[in-house]
Amino acid sequence: MKRIIFIFVHLLFFTSLLSGQDFNQTTIDSKKQDTILIGYCTRTAFSSQPYSDWFLPEYKSYLPNSEVMSELKDAVSEELHIVVVFGSWCSDSKEQLPRFFTIIDKLSLYDDMIDIIAVDRKKQASDVDMTPYSIEKVPTFIFYKNGKEVGRIIETPHTTLENDMQLILKK
Repeated sequence: MKRIIFIFVHLLFFTSLLSGQDFNQTTIDSKKQDTILIGYCTRTAFSSQPYSDWFLPEYKSYLPNSEVMSELKDAVSEELHIVVVFGSWCSDSKEQLPRFFTIIDKLSLYDDMIDIIAVDRKKQASDVDMTPYSIEKVPTFIFYKNGKEVGRIIETPHTTLENDMQLILKK
């Protein structure tokens, strides 16, 4: 039954992709009047200005702990799905999101295992119902196995992202 629900959720996601879901939309930040990302995003958003200014340096410079990464690799399975909720206006997101993708790339996770959602300062996103995620702070990394939430990293990790991820996925 859980497998069926998991497949159904993924089918809904891919159906939204095929039905013209807009990705990497922008809006104007109410506080600083800057352009920010809003709604579903793809990684390509972080390779363009102004987001690449903060994403690429942190992505390239972050060196995850190799011992923890080895253990984390063993904890990753095909049943894993991660929802990342971030704010392109948020300093914690600007630090943790590139680090997360450094880790994800070293683990060789597929893009379809990750949903990326950009929110505004009210933790809302255009065309995305944020209610099921109960987001209070960003970034929030929500980890699911077989469609069931198994843990979160909220705002900043307790130790490091890779260590916190490993602890969550070992459960």
